[in-house]
Amino acid sequence: YVEGRATWIQGLAAFAQGRLGDAQAAYEASIASFTRIGDVEQVAAIHNLLSAFFGYLGDEEQTLIHLVEAQKGLSITRSPKLRHALLMVASVSLRDSNPESALALNDEDVRTAEGWGLARAIAEATSQRASTLFALGRFADADRDLARAKSEMAATDATTKARLEIPLLLIEAKLSRAKNAAAAIAASTRAIAIIEGRRDRSRLPQFELELANANIVLGRTSQAEAALGRGIQAFDRERAALSNEGSASAKDDAWGLFEAALHIAIQKHDYSRAFALAERGRMRSLAEARKLAAPQSLEAEQSVLGGLLLDNQAWDRISDIVGEGDFYRADHRLIF
Repeated sequence: YVEGRATWIQGLAAFAQGRLGDAQAAYEASIASFTRIGDVEQVAAIHNLLSAFFGYLGDEEQTLIHLVEAQKGLSITRSPKLRHALLMVASVSLRDSNPESALALNDEDVRTAEGWGLARAIAEATSQRASTLFALGRFADADRDLARAKSEMAATDATTKARLEIPLLLIEAKLSRAKNAAAAIAASTRAIAIIEGRRDRSRLPQFELELANANIVLGRTSQAEAALGRGIQAFDRERAALSNEGSASAKDDAWGLFEAALHIAIQKHDYSRAFALAERGRMRSLAEARKLAAPQSLEAEQSVLGGLLLDNQAWDRISDIVGEGDFYRADHRLIF
């Protein structure tokens, strides 16, 4: 048992340090130890960690394999802490592909947290349900859960408040954007100020993106561009500090920085910048990003292609073969 717990903690430490290969190996060693002594609850808990681990990496097949094994723990455990963890990870894993199923898991998680009576768990469960409700377009219900999550958070200790405040501000910014962009700007600005005062600034790009999106809603393009520029700089700093290829999640919301900046560049007819952003945004592995130290320019690519211009019929033929998702169209030029 001690061996299983020790490798579990080693896995958590390795993940926090960006050593994802070591983290996976430690989690698997922990499963082996708990399996030998027949501790099925602990086995389920580690499968839950591995499900979240592969979800971070964007490996949907492995995420679901470990999710199925983890959910077996729901039928055997009496621990509200483990039930809460199992339900929360499962809901996050399914939110994008099957939000209705994720909502059913969120509902059960809220009931578990309420039965447990712990403010921290209720705040986490209701905030997760608010995110799912937002994904389903049920904004009024999401607002109610967000308000409850804030209320429950107020009853927790300072350490828990510090951990929960940033995720709640993210939900608040997303919910406020359409109906009250000024409130979204306020939530994003507050989160950015908090993050800048911390050692871990990995979520800074995400909030700069939210700040930019809220400014776009208000038609404040220059402020949006400034936020996107800061976000991309912060994103690049975080990426430059990584030593492990797998440490950068391909599903990170911050990748949206490049897409938002690209659309603004196209609207301004700055196709050279749009091309550079498209190139930068598609390089999602560290190996690709490091090869992009001196990216090819639009002008250079056009020169290589002989300044190829396409009429509508030619464009239609090429898009049928390649698919429009692989390039952009600008004044009949192909931007790959």
